[in-house]
Amino acid sequence: VNNTTYAVSLFWQPLQDTSDPYPEVKETVENVMEGADLFCLRSGTSPQYGIGNSMEGHKAGMPSAAAAVAEIFQDKPSSVAVFEVDEGWWFIAVRNDLILSEEDILYLKEEDAKRAFYAMMAVPDWGRKIAPASWEIEGTEEVDLWDILKNPGSSKLMRINKASQKTKLMIAGAGLLVLFLGFKMISGMFSTTQKKPV
Repeated sequence: VNNTTYAVSLFWQPLQDTSDPYPEVKETVENVMEGADLFCLRSGTSPQYGIGNSMEGHKAGMPSAAAAVAEIFQDKPSSVAVFEVDEGWWFIAVRNDLILSEEDILYLKEEDAKRAFYAMMAVPDWGRKIAPASWEIEGTEEVDLWDILKNPGSSKLMRINKASQKTKLMIAGAGLLVLFLGFKMISGMFSTTQKKPV
């Protein structure tokens, strides 16, 4: 989109600890998304992390389309949308400012995307409903993804193992600092240097 390749079909979860997201990401990968090796963070009123997999075409540095669109749509807490793109039909649902965990999907078949959209119509109180005009669904508007995605946003995929190494380095650095300060305090207590009288 506009010369930017976006990551879609990420697995989204709410983020509890924004200061250290890695343990939550690692736990989700181990329990739900085994083999996944990439993740991104989405800040805002409801922080989230999205998990991706390089085996599915995701790459480090790719911006998340869902995070970028959720940021653009934050004037309304809940939005459901289908955008027709070159690769198929991209479906996204944001409910109460949270990207729904399995509703960031690129469908290859139009019927599948339409089915997912109609399933979401059973949920009331959508602030925004976007669908292709050809579907003729009452209460929806057609929006061109190229018109709204002019800025990729800051939510980009990172390698999970690099995040782990960074965390380990930070812990090791903090440990060295504690040891150094402890040594200085202990050596200061046993110092026998006396000032010479003037």
